[in-house]
Amino acid sequence: MPDKEGRVTLTIMGSFHCPSCNASVRASLKKIKGDEIGSGQSKKELLIQAVNLVREPTPIDQIEITGISSDAVGKAIKLLIGQGKLNGMVEDGIFYPKY
Repeated sequence: MPDKEGRVTLTIMGSFHCPSCNASVRASLKKIKGDEIGSGQSKKELLIQAVNLVREPTPIDQIEITGISSDAVGKAIKLLIGQGKLNGMVEDGIFYPKY
């Protein structure tokens, strides 16, 4: 059944058969939303890639990442700069990259 946003969750199942006692165990190994298949990257990784492509001062609301609002992009950029994962600064809603 799809969730309220229409995404389907795929469950990857695993099975283990014990050679010594013949017990068999099945378990869920991973759950993937249908829109994540093939992307392989988190929103954080996508944001870092997008911001690293910025070469000149750019308003934060023009940096677009699918599934992330412009407010969240601004907060995330500030956080990633503070963590040292992005080079640059944000001032008055504009991202200034540093090389």
